Amino acid sequence: MIKECKFILILLLLSCKSSTQKQEKYIYAELKSYKYHDFFNYMSYPSLDYEKVLSYRSMVDSVPKGYQKRNYYNILSRLETYLGNYKTGIDLYDIGNLEPNEMVHFDSLGNISKKELIYPKKAFKTYPSSLLKKNHIQLDFDNFIKNIDNEVKVIAFNELHHINIFRSTLYSILPTLKEKGFNYLVLESFHYNLQEEIEKNSYPKESHGYYNGETVLGDVIRNAISHDFKLISYDYQNPKTRGSLKEREKKSFQFLLNRTFKQDSNAKIILLAGGGHISEANGRFPSLGNHFNSIGINPTTIDQKSYYDRNVPKTILKRTLFKHKNPKKTSYDYMLINPKTNMSFNRPNWLWKMDRKPVLLEKKKIQHCKLPIMVEAILKSEGKDAVPLDRIDIKSLKDNAYLALRKGIFTIRITNKYNKVEEFELIVN
Repeated sequence: MIKECKFILILLLLSCKSSTQKQEKYIYAELKSYKYHDFFNYMSYPSLDYEKVLSYRSMVDSVPKGYQKRNYYNILSRLETYLGNYKTGIDLYDIGNLEPNEMVHFDSLGNISKKELIYPKKAFKTYPSSLLKKNHIQLDFDNFIKNIDNEVKVIAFNELHHINIFRSTLYSILPTLKEKGFNYLVLESFHYNLQEEIEKNSYPKESHGYYNGETVLGDVIRNAISHDFKLISYDYQNPKTRGSLKEREKKSFQFLLNRTFKQDSNAKIILLAGGGHISEANGRFPSLGNHFNSIGINPTTIDQKSYYDRNVPKTILKRTLFKHKNPKKTSYDYMLINPKTNMSFNRPNWLWKMDRKPVLLEKKKIQHCKLPIMVEAILKSEGKDAVPLDRIDIKSLKDNAYLALRKGIFTIRITNKYNKVEEFELIVN
């Protein structure tokens, strides 16, 4: 009887080991094919699957070089930004840019016609400040916003989705633009088919868009709501022709037009979109920026993505606009350069210009936790599905951890590497 029990126990152990190995291989194979949005489940809180992110982070050496590695770094950089790791997000994006990119070509019907690898000559372009001065007219950004022409109906900014300093700029200028008559905030990040729900927003919700859960963008939305902006979704995504930019640009503009200018002749909009969507250059097909011109609206387009922390000239000490002396040589009206980010309280210094202050997270509150942990601060006045005001990723208790908060009562939500959650209340005076 004892022998039989031992034999059964050995079989069970072998079975468990085999099952674990299969599960690990399955998880690895699954993670390799993941897109950014696959790390989120908006039916649970927190919505980010922290355990899955940690697994994804750990597989860096297993991803093949080439465009797969590029895509991996691109996704991971966005996740790191989501977790409050600003400089890590930038570093990963730039490393990824050294890998070849897969260029997909589409036919007139929007179907994939061919794929090819594009090899970069270098990770990014940088221009010396002397060349900037030679080819551009330099303007003070804050004065430009305060004195923007009353005839401007659209002011459009682009961004790289993993760099949230661009969003902090938008946060800071919303009150001024509201005084100048702007009344719509149009975000690519919103799901285009949730417009009715988005209009009812009394606080920013993670489920309303893939990038909305990032805390700086969430606070842009929160600030817009407090200043009575109407929030607009527009970015069309068709799963069947997901990669067809031509269809996406055309239908996205139609949604934008129907939800703003066709309903309100006095509409003045602020637009934030990724990459080259707001470009006014003549490309293979009209971009969102081109479509505005086609209906007689000349948007003021501001490029933010050409310069950020890794290539900011030392002479830039405040937010500065550059207008090219030869408009035919640029795709945008202006280029905005922010000063280089400095770290203060282990956080980007521009966070403290967003009506926040550093709040020390007491070690006694987290010292029992098995690291790493994700810490989120949710306003008690908002629902559990709200975008936290702040989120950080703590890997060690060696250094002090600071949350970027403002006056209020918060639920502090701690998630460990097994997605186990605990909470406590924090009052900030």
